[in-house]
Amino acid sequence: MTSPRTAFLVVPAVLWAALATVASAGDPVELLLDPPIQPAPAWQQDTPALTTYTTSSVCSRACGSPYDNHGLYGGVDIAMLKPHLGTPELAGTELLPTFGCEVSPRLWLGYETCDGFGGRARFWIFDHTAEGGDALFNATQGQMGLTSSVEAATVDLEFTQEASFRRWNLGLFGGMRYGKSGQRIGLQASNAERLAADLDFEGIGPTLGLDARRPVGCRGFALVGSLRGSFLFGSTRAGIHDPGNLLEDLIGIPADDIRLRFNDHFMQTWETQLGIEWTRRTCCGNRFLVRGALEAQVWDSGAMVGLLSSETGFVGPTITIGLSR
Repeated sequence: MTSPRTAFLVVPAVLWAALATVASAGDPVELLLDPPIQPAPAWQQDTPALTTYTTSSVCSRACGSPYDNHGLYGGVDIAMLKPHLGTPELAGTELLPTFGCEVSPRLWLGYETCDGFGGRARFWIFDHTAEGGDALFNATQGQMGLTSSVEAATVDLEFTQEASFRRWNLGLFGGMRYGKSGQRIGLQASNAERLAADLDFEGIGPTLGLDARRPVGCRGFALVGSLRGSFLFGSTRAGIHDPGNLLEDLIGIPADDIRLRFNDHFMQTWETQLGIEWTRRTCCGNRFLVRGALEAQVWDSGAMVGLLSSETGFVGPTITIGLSR
């Protein structure tokens, strides 16, 4: 009779030999376990994630975006702006010349990395003169005329960061601005300046704002808009120039060259654009864009000597042509 100890050793060995024989024969072995092992849920299995593209995302990929590339980009704005200075009128006669829409260019050049961060430089200048308003002076000084000059210039050096929200492409920017503005009113006779008064501001300060773009359809069109605010700190110079001694002849006060300087002055500028843009890929892989927008600017200076202040506005259409790599 086999002892219990011998049976304890022999029975497992026999079972193991039987299982090995069946496995070597190629027949599957089904082990019934209680409780049975359940397969892991699909979300726990180590399988590649499924990427789903909606209709809007496919359209966005097909149409492209001006912010989906990195590298150099640049362009030119041809702004046709009309200055608004507050022209006085007396008995139906405008005392100062009025401006029409004057051409003022803006150049911009930047670089953007693959993660949307970059830098940009911009330069804009406006410098025009209007003539007219001679009716007031015909009776006393013969044929004399007024001239009015307006100039403004900005240089921006700023960092940029592109982002997206739903179907909107957003561009945040901030940096430093150098700004200069000036006005000059002159009285001329026989094509020679007899009397002139000028007011000039020059300063530097922070600038920041937002560009926005919303693609419309899949033909390269998009609605665009921008808003920028700048806060400049500097000085203002005011002067009277009387090379013809006109004031001395009229009121007996010599004023050949009087200059005043207002230190610690302040100027805030606000700019906005709203329009439509069209972009297209070139055969070389670059992106070409054309944009038409309505632009408005406001230059508002702080009070001088606590009393006087100066405000200048610009408004008009702007055509933009740009290229990015």
